Amino acid sequence: MNDGRRGDGVGLEVEPSGLGPGWLRFWERADKASAGVQVSRMAFARFVTGVRAGHIVPVARDGVLVLRVGDGDPEQPGVVLTTPESWRAFVTRAYAGAFDRFLRM
Repeated sequence: MNDGRRGDGVGLEVEPSGLGPGWLRFWERADKASAGVQVSRMAFARFVTGVRAGHIVPVARDGVLVLRVGDGDPEQPGVVLTTPESWRAFVTRAYAGAFDRFLRM
């Protein structure tokens, strides 16, 4: 199935977390040093809704984009570093509904 992801190990991904049915893991495949961040399904739903509405704008820093997502630690949101290309692909996939299955339990 071609869902818009690149086959070269680059791209933002999400999958069910081992923490339980209410949690997801969100990460950038190109960042081999990171295991990603844990985010509740509710927080991920708010994130995707914000992306679709144009309210989520990553911060550019030294050629990468910084995304603050994750509510595993409410005092320190998780950080995912990504590339502009990966971000554009994620936004396209979000508009296409590719993450909708993760927005509900």
